[in-house]
Amino acid sequence: MLLHDSRDGTLYAALNLGHLGAKLHRLDAGSTTWQEVAVSAYPAKPENSSDTIAWTLQQVWSLAAGGADQPGVLWAGTITASGWYIVTGWRWPTMGAAC
Repeated sequence: MLLHDSRDGTLYAALNLGHLGAKLHRLDAGSTTWQEVAVSAYPAKPENSSDTIAWTLQQVWSLAAGGADQPGVLWAGTITASGWYIVTGWRWPTMGAAC
């Protein structure tokens, strides 16, 4: 999936790389080098948890730029978290910080 951020010309690419996991990269306007954006860290699943879903980022299924008054804000819909997260300063929030 590719998103062009019209606020500053940045391109974002959400990738699902199989055994390497879900990744997010950005290409700043005027640059020729893609940069990886670190993904969110999930807490360890409790040993006695009956939850059958992995507590890892499996996919970024949607990207949207923040508003004109929100520089550096990128909304990302994700699986496993199944919610929208704000990526600011090019760092993902910790799990549980969904907005």
